[in-house]
Amino acid sequence: MSQVSEHKDQVTSVKTNMMWSASGSLFYSFGRFFAFMLFAKYLNQVQLGQFALSLAIVTPLSFLINMELKVIYVTDQEGKINFSSFISLRWITNSIFFVVLVCLCLVLRDQWSLGMLITLLLVGLIRIVESLGEVYIAVLQRAEKMNRIGQSQAIKSLLVLFWSWIILNFIGNMYLVLVGWVILTLVMIYFYDRRWAKNVISSSFRFDKSSLARLARLAFPLGIFVTITSFSTGIARIFIEHKLTIELVGYYAALTMFISGLASIQNGVNQSVLARMAVYFSTNISALKRLIYKMLTLTWAGVFAILLFVYYKGEWVLNLIYNEAFAEYAYLFWIVILAGLFHFSGMLLGDAIVASGRYKSRLVAVLIGLIIKFIGFSLVVDTYGLKGVVWVEVVASVSVMLICAGVLIQAIKSRLGTNVNLVAKT
Repeated sequence: MSQVSEHKDQVTSVKTNMMWSASGSLFYSFGRFFAFMLFAKYLNQVQLGQFALSLAIVTPLSFLINMELKVIYVTDQEGKINFSSFISLRWITNSIFFVVLVCLCLVLRDQWSLGMLITLLLVGLIRIVESLGEVYIAVLQRAEKMNRIGQSQAIKSLLVLFWSWIILNFIGNMYLVLVGWVILTLVMIYFYDRRWAKNVISSSFRFDKSSLARLARLAFPLGIFVTITSFSTGIARIFIEHKLTIELVGYYAALTMFISGLASIQNGVNQSVLARMAVYFSTNISALKRLIYKMLTLTWAGVFAILLFVYYKGEWVLNLIYNEAFAEYAYLFWIVILAGLFHFSGMLLGDAIVASGRYKSRLVAVLIGLIIKFIGFSLVVDTYGLKGVVWVEVVASVSVMLICAGVLIQAIKSRLGTNVNLVAKT
């Protein structure tokens, strides 16, 4: 009877965490989406393109230098990684990232406009403060305090959205909007995230070279994976800017921003069950399968409904959220959603691979996807423009999804085989 009760508590805990994570990610994603929508309405296409291109450059560079410390910390079931090493290493890597970003601006100052350089630096500062907040979010996530994370994301999103609307509507200055994002994020980190994280673990700062080096060795391979994933997401914008125009970068970003928002939601849900998937992989394969099947079913059902709606009403949607100029690209919108459907599935299966400890396999899958995109964009962008770009995204997403599915199946088979051998020896 007690085992049944414990199982029900675990199921309830998973559902509750998923709900909080999904709601928080929903607020965060749609807050950023509506902020981008305001950018599209109030700014010109050059400024919009500069912002989108800055994201494509800053995000993978940040992941490369900062590494994916959060996932390593959250999935550390044995408690070998202490918080002090985590936050110390994040401060060091953020300092390096800022120096690299400044050097990059100095190198490219003759090729890019002053506006592009300022935008790049401001987006970089936003990424720095967000990465500091991830330290405290990781503490709450490992303790499965997803309600606090969800509340934090919701409050941040509402503040950022309100600030963006006020400044763009009355002043129309993108730089002031981005400065406000930095300040608001810092305020939330100090007064909310840090406060609740301190209730879970001590936030003392201690410099330990050996501990930092050990954590860096663990996080760097996964950091390479996240860097490749992020670069894979933004590489299309780089090709479009190089081969077409900066204005088309803005149009493409507008089409894919909805997918980026949904991806954030999917990632939030995945992260809420990542620690649980790691436990299930070690102790209960059947429970792991049920969890993955349920999440895949929900993902496909939701995104397919969106796909059908966009296929028939895409022009109306783009005209509503942006303006008539964006509605001219409605014929590409449903293809973008289709690519998103396969991308989200690959995200879930990929996180399940991480939970199984096969980090390198997921890295290989994403790297293959990046190679497909690089070759595809090189061949089609000049001839087919944006239409060629979105179809290459579909092919790459399907490829990554299938590879991740194959690796996960093999991992589960190996785990079941290990269990059988242990039983036989017993």
